[in-house]
Amino acid sequence: MPSSVFEAERALVYPVGVARRSSSFAGGAAAAPCGRARGIVAVDLYALGTRLLPDRLGAYDPSAPYRLAIPVGYWNGLGILSVMGVLLALALALRSRTAAARAVAAATLPVLLATLYFTYSRGSLLSLALALALVVALDPRRLQLVTVAAVVAAPGALGVWLASRSHALTTQGSSPPRRRTRDTGSRW
Repeated sequence: MPSSVFEAERALVYPVGVARRSSSFAGGAAAAPCGRARGIVAVDLYALGTRLLPDRLGAYDPSAPYRLAIPVGYWNGLGILSVMGVLLALALALRSRTAAARAVAAATLPVLLATLYFTYSRGSLLSLALALALVVALDPRRLQLVTVAAVVAAPGALGVWLASRSHALTTQGSSPPRRRTRDTGSRW
């Protein structure tokens, strides 16, 4: 894409962000974190999709050595966005009013953690570690926080571990595993 198209896309981000911010206040204070978390999860799903389905969602960027960066454009930026998503999802999994909302928030952690991992952003990982340490230090219900965080982060950590062992997902130049196609020819 020409650089002018990228600049136009970036110019649209600001008014859309302001409009989204303004509309989130209409739903009350609880709607804002949920809306932000949904937005971050959508960005992270797209970013992971560029790795898992490069033929459909875009190719890997040779200027970023096999790091997730799209659609933000910079792997550290996507990493920090993922960190914010992890913290929001954890807060929603801990303090949402309904069990369904807590479950949905917890279910987003594997996507957020996998995206964070595939950015290979050490600064983002350090930011997450520092933020979690600060939250644990300041939260008066820290035992509940640590227990719930360990339980809801376990599937995400398992997913990251499994993904980190996949040659197709971690090695530059490799392609994702081929999809099996149904044989349409008759054997009879």
